[in-house]
Amino acid sequence: MISTLFDGVIPDSGDYAKKIVTWAAKNGNFLRIGVDRFTTHDLSVIITDENGKRVNNPYYGGIYSIYHFKNNNPHKCLYVGTSKTDIHYRLYRFFKELMDMSRDDENHPAAKKARLSGIKETDDLRVMYFSWNEIPKPPEKCYFIKEKLDEYIAFLLKSEYNTNVSRF
Repeated sequence: MISTLFDGVIPDSGDYAKKIVTWAAKNGNFLRIGVDRFTTHDLSVIITDENGKRVNNPYYGGIYSIYHFKNNNPHKCLYVGTSKTDIHYRLYRFFKELMDMSRDDENHPAAKKARLSGIKETDDLRVMYFSWNEIPKPPEKCYFIKEKLDEYIAFLLKSEYNTNVSRF
């Protein structure tokens, strides 16, 4: 919250991030992530529900979080990210680096940290994602920085591998 001289207290990005995390816990589903490896530098990300049924890939912008599960329960949040246009591509980049398939000119620091700490694509990894149209809108008067939203949510979810995390 930010205190102002005329408007009193105005919610900020941290408050909005808390609202999204609370909303997502009630409305979201964890989906399984798998990959098919085609060549040395190419793969396909496959997203399925709890019953193994394929889910349409998220070819739209929004926010997502990748989790490592143990015994069918969320063990830890690995990464929180946003995309302006294509969540599926961001998942693809994460897994490409996780599997050490990135070219020299490609980089995903969080996935590299996960790989170096022993996380593998064959582990029980799951994702929760929402389009920008699905998540609750910020209040009309809100000091909100969309570009930093993933950093605030990463802090709340105790994301292990986000490079930039904003504390509030």
